[in-house]
Amino acid sequence: MNTLTSFSGEQKKLNNFLLEVEMYQMMNDKVYNTDRKKIIFTLSFMKDGVAEMWKQLWWNQHTAENTTFGTWKEFKETLKKSFTLTNKEGNMITRMQTASMTGKTADKFIEEFKNWQLQSGVNKDRPLIE
Repeated sequence: MNTLTSFSGEQKKLNNFLLEVEMYQMMNDKVYNTDRKKIIFTLSFMKDGVAEMWKQLWWNQHTAENTTFGTWKEFKETLKKSFTLTNKEGNMITRMQTASMTGKTADKFIEEFKNWQLQSGVNKDRPLIE
């Protein structure tokens, strides 16, 4: 397994960061077997930029007297709310509407389009392009 990449707060890299963290924790489930350990491990890779400042603020708030870390699920939700694009669905739909194939093969363009669809969270009940 590769070593984890640190997270600096760049919004577009959050989902990949969390995926890497969870894969690593699954591979080492005997070590990371509590929510607290999972959270501390994740915080340890928030080393630069805005993510480092966020980590320090979160740590100070959650290590104060009579404060708990909460659950891993709650932590991930807080992290996502803090670092996810505010209108991810709209941004991805706009990207799909304005994309062009210039300089790409059809296969490459279709692959990118499918990735944008996944990132948008739009399902089959709603048209991607109107």
